Amino acid sequence: MDFLSEGLWFYLPVFIANLLVYVVYSILSLGIPLDLYAKVGGKRVIGDGRNISGVFFFVFIAILVGVLQHRSKEGLYLGVGGILGCILDSFVKRRCNLSQGKYFFFLDQTDFILGSTVVYSTAFQIDGKIFLSGMILALVLHHLVNLSRRSWEASLRYFDIG
Repeated sequence: MDFLSEGLWFYLPVFIANLLVYVVYSILSLGIPLDLYAKVGGKRVIGDGRNISGVFFFVFIAILVGVLQHRSKEGLYLGVGGILGCILDSFVKRRCNLSQGKYFFFLDQTDFILGSTVVYSTAFQIDGKIFLSGMILALVLHHLVNLSRRSWEASLRYFDIG
């Protein structure tokens, strides 16, 4: 269990940032798309899922969590990398003709972990076990959060609330 708890603590800035960006920006549909509606070859560059203010919000939350963990510089590197991973995922999905919100196994669950690890490793060393535990946690937690979200949405429809 130490293996997973170390990974959770290490990646906590991007786990929290990723969740809060989804809650605040995806559900409320806030912000101007990062690609400013630009298209390449008739396809959006990134799509509506990533927006300008969401990028700053993601990095801000990662830094804030890093500050609370007494790792503010690491939070910055993790946050910048995490959002870059999410942006790259969106770019790849548009190139693969996957529309907004379409499921892209593995990359959708791990994009922020992969990106944060790459950027973090430009300035710091990272233990392979920490990376592996972060990947495992991202895969598991992503599915648990989505299951919870679908259950919540179903209950809203059942009670005709939303």
